[in-house]
Amino acid sequence: MPAQLETASDDDFFAQLERLVPGISSAERLAYSSSSSRVLLPDGLPAFNGTPSRHYWLRLATDIDQDSIRLALTVAAGAADLMFTATDKHGKKRLNRTVLDLSVYSTEREIFDSPPAVNAPLQCAKGDYQISNLGGGSVIIEPAWAGAIQSHAKRTKTTITRSGAGSFTGRVDNVLTLQTELETANGIITVKQWLDSGQQKTRIQSPFRIESKSFAAFIDRTEIGCFVFDSGTNETYFLEKEAPADDFKTCFESLASVSVLSTITDSAAIKSDLAQAMEKASAFADEINAQPDTLPAPSAQREFVLPAAIKDCLVLIERLRIPFR
Repeated sequence: MPAQLETASDDDFFAQLERLVPGISSAERLAYSSSSSRVLLPDGLPAFNGTPSRHYWLRLATDIDQDSIRLALTVAAGAADLMFTATDKHGKKRLNRTVLDLSVYSTEREIFDSPPAVNAPLQCAKGDYQISNLGGGSVIIEPAWAGAIQSHAKRTKTTITRSGAGSFTGRVDNVLTLQTELETANGIITVKQWLDSGQQKTRIQSPFRIESKSFAAFIDRTEIGCFVFDSGTNETYFLEKEAPADDFKTCFESLASVSVLSTITDSAAIKSDLAQAMEKASAFADEINAQPDTLPAPSAQREFVLPAAIKDCLVLIERLRIPFR
């Protein structure tokens, strides 16, 4: 977390959150030691992190589901400058994060604080409850409206959508790469190695949350690539190849219905040649689709990959544009 967002105490932290949820610092809240903070070394010092972490519960004044709370706080954090960027586990990409760990905003986490199971010489500390602002009342969290969601998406380059079941999810592009390392039950492999292996849906550690150790993500295939879904943040990271071959194929198939071909009746030879060129070009398009990794950069596709069959099509089309006399 950036130095300007770090806080020395609970009161400092909640005072900072006033920009996110007005009234939150004075609302009644329950704090309890997190499970990891209760794991102690033999000398009694925390085994994880320098400062013991805590989880907080607050009573809401509004009827809003957990998923909507997470979205509302995500959008509000960006608008209040309480969002920052962090590197992934491999230090290669920068990702949007907030001062709140929004991965815990799910119904299951309501009973997440349980005693950790430890083996000697580690020790398990007693859980520490603390109530602040007794009688201070509840907090109001407003849903994130469409305008705020659009603004957030433009600012963070993360597209937020809502499914038919009502849950929100974020689509993130240009983060997952062929070189991204995936921690699986059988070891670490890159996305490219996973694709080449022919594996299907595979459970993995989230590659973009350093703190995640619960294998709460998976990688799966799409028709033109793959994606990683992190259930902790409800974010989907896509890696998809552009398919210019589809554009070529669509262009060639549509030529059959072009009016200039149907109105020129004395160009049988040209139309026959064009049909053959279209057949070759269509076969080429299928070949490219079968091997998307061989595609060059988009800017070079038409200049270097354009085969003779496609060039023939273009030449023949130009000839058909000339009126026959």
